[in-house]
Amino acid sequence: MLWWVQRVIRRRGCRLRSRAIDVSALEGYTGRTEVGAAPGGRGDLVRHLRSASFADEELVDAGLAHRAHDGGPVTDFFRSRVLVPLRGSEGTLSRIVGRDVGDARWAKYKNSPRTVLYDKSVDLYQPLPLPERPQGGIVVVEGTMDPMAIAAAAVAAGVARLHYPATRSGKELSALQVARLSSTSHATLVLALDGDHPGREARGRLAGSSPQSRKEGGGGGLADGADPASWLALYGTAGPDSF
Repeated sequence: MLWWVQRVIRRRGCRLRSRAIDVSALEGYTGRTEVGAAPGGRGDLVRHLRSASFADEELVDAGLAHRAHDGGPVTDFFRSRVLVPLRGSEGTLSRIVGRDVGDARWAKYKNSPRTVLYDKSVDLYQPLPLPERPQGGIVVVEGTMDPMAIAAAAVAAGVARLHYPATRSGKELSALQVARLSSTSHATLVLALDGDHPGREARGRLAGSSPQSRKEGGGGGLADGADPASWLALYGTAGPDSF
């Protein structure tokens, strides 16, 4: 399904271009689609997928459409959003996260509904495999664009095997997620949360949640209002304390 909506983001991917995220390099490294987009027209996505022989119930079950409570027609679940696929441990697509690019009044992130394949409290967006070496870092971030930016920058710098960016898609990681990350690798848990008040508070809570965790660059964190994606767009991989 992502192959069709990917054409839209190639035309109107201002959110990715403004943040200097080279998705093509990331996709060349992973060998799979890493981003798509839902158009803004009402019903566009549902109509297209129907023309590709998908039944309405399949679209609802897949989290790409929803039915009104009064039994009305099926409508798009995502509209005017960058779409990012979440995959399970074996690389199979489990759900999609949508990042708003249409109207600032809408929620910044919209997650697919919980199903037997996807549980937001457990599953993470993680575009790169776990580090193969102990000196690698599991980079915990907040927004969905941040791990994509880190992964693309790591690929460009030739160090993708050392960095594992992960997020809960706009929310602070749960204790269960932190414990799972800590137990699956000997890599250091690096906290790269946003440089705002909620990000600083979350960094303080998570810093002691794992024996191998540490704060960012000297414990100072990102500047107020900054996030990893904006920092990389400004400094690139040659910036201070970068890859």
